[in-house]
Amino acid sequence: MKRKVLFALILFAACTGWAQKLEYKVTSLGMKVADLSLNITDKRLQIKVSNSGQRSLFPHINNRYCIDWKEDFLPQRYIRQIHQDALRDSIYTIYEDTQATMLQKKKAEKSSYPIPPNCRDIFSLLLKICQSPKPVGEYHVDGNGRSWKVVVAGGKSERINTALGKFQATRYELSFMPLSPQKAPYTDMLTFNMLSEDLKLQLWVNQGGIPIKAQLKKKLLTMAWEIISIS
Repeated sequence: MKRKVLFALILFAACTGWAQKLEYKVTSLGMKVADLSLNITDKRLQIKVSNSGQRSLFPHINNRYCIDWKEDFLPQRYIRQIHQDALRDSIYTIYEDTQATMLQKKKAEKSSYPIPPNCRDIFSLLLKICQSPKPVGEYHVDGNGRSWKVVVAGGKSERINTALGKFQATRYELSFMPLSPQKAPYTDMLTFNMLSEDLKLQLWVNQGGIPIKAQLKKKLLTMAWEIISIS
């Protein structure tokens, strides 16, 4: 009971109050498979991805992610609330310099592991790319205890069409390379499938630093996020 109360207090304290909301539709094979939203403040990001689970192409998902960061979008606390079909879990990670500590509710265990300097989670990395004038380069990402090198290339300006109209945006390409032969344990379908050697991620960012569109290609599967609302 004490552990449940602790998690409830952590989640409530870390995920309240927002300044900007971005909403996206997630599509694959020409069909909408989920809704995605980003809520952003000066030092915090909350992500929600959900669907009804009625389409067999994409299983039921109702996941929430919350990241608190310090300067340069380096994460301090990273919370994941996972609800995928029958799987329910909460994972809380604290980042301190070159070490991370992860507490997983389902397993009722805590683990610590080393991370490279200036290591981010995948979502704070995407914010870093969007908010940097020249983000092309190499970065480190923590994938649930497994470190990855992410190479950001591109920087070409393009005009793209969305449900909100046409945007002038800069396109970046992201590729991923594991820094350890050990595989990370599975936690959730979104971040687990984003960190893969087989994945190629393209990201379009408008002149205001807003991610307008993303396209993920993994083998024969293609998935896209396209903005539908800015508020």
